[in-house]
Amino acid sequence: MEPEAAVETTSLAQASPNASGWSPEDASGTAELSVYAKSLVIVLYAVVIVVAIGGNATVCAIVATHLHMRTVTNYFIVSLACSDVLMATLCIPMTFVSNVLVHYWPFGATLCPVVFYSQVTISSMICSIAGS
Repeated sequence: MEPEAAVETTSLAQASPNASGWSPEDASGTAELSVYAKSLVIVLYAVVIVVAIGGNATVCAIVATHLHMRTVTNYFIVSLACSDVLMATLCIPMTFVSNVLVHYWPFGATLCPVVFYSQVTISSMICSIAGS
């Protein structure tokens, strides 16, 4: 019976930074982004938020100002656009700051359940509007 060959494994904590921008794990076990990757993520989040607010606000404004756009279908679309604006203003920035930038909840114990409740409520509004 031959001895089994030792399998060499490398964990993420032992790995060296690579071209994708990930660096080794820190003491808490979460991987940190490099400065360039974090900058790219910040810019992409900002673009998503601006486009979401701008595009959905434009939809609401068009339906509100043009009489021939006031149909039942467009009211459903406006309702979905309003919930998207709420998501882009209330939920995405706070979650981004806590999960990507600082890795903890910096907004206090009172705001934590409020933001969580608003995320669940807005998500269910989006699902119920899209499903009808």
